[in-house]
Amino acid sequence: MPEMVSAAVPVSVTVMDWAVLVDPTNWPEKVSDVEESEIAGEVAGGVVLLEPPPRASFTFPVLSGIREDTTEDSRRERVLALLRLEEDMGYLARDVSEVDASDPEDMRVVVQVDHQAVSLLLGDTNYGRRYQNFLGHFQEIEQRSPRARTFDLRLEDRITAKE
Repeated sequence: MPEMVSAAVPVSVTVMDWAVLVDPTNWPEKVSDVEESEIAGEVAGGVVLLEPPPRASFTFPVLSGIREDTTEDSRRERVLALLRLEEDMGYLARDVSEVDASDPEDMRVVVQVDHQAVSLLLGDTNYGRRYQNFLGHFQEIEQRSPRARTFDLRLEDRITAKE
C-alpha cells in the first residue's frame, strides 16, 4: 500500500477528473516551481484530490467493493470492471447509482427503475443486454412480485426475483 503523504505537495496535472493519479518522482522541488496556471492539489498515496470546477456537475455511480487493505492490482481490476460495465451498458449506465465490484466476475448494481432503487446481479458479461431485457419485463415482474427489490439476471433465459 502506498505511503500516505501528510503535507500538501503541489503537483502539475491535467484535470480530467476530481482524483488524478500522479507519479511522485515528477513532483516539483518547491512550491515556486508550480506556475499559477497549473493546478495544485493535496497528494495522498499517489492520488491528487482536487476541488471540482465551478458550476460543474458530475454523475457517476458509487463504486463499492474496494477496502483499505485491497491490493493495488485488485483495485485496478475492480475499477476496470466498472469501466467495462459502463461501456457495455452505454446510455443505460445513467440509471446506475452504485456498482459493487467486490467480485469482478459477478458484478452487482443498484439502479433506479420507476422511481425506486433495485439491486441487479449481472454476472460478468452482457450487462447492457441483460439490463434492457430486465427493463422490458419490469412491469410484468412488478405485478408478479411487487415486494421484490433484488433481481438475478445472470442466466440468459430468465430473471429471478428475490424477496
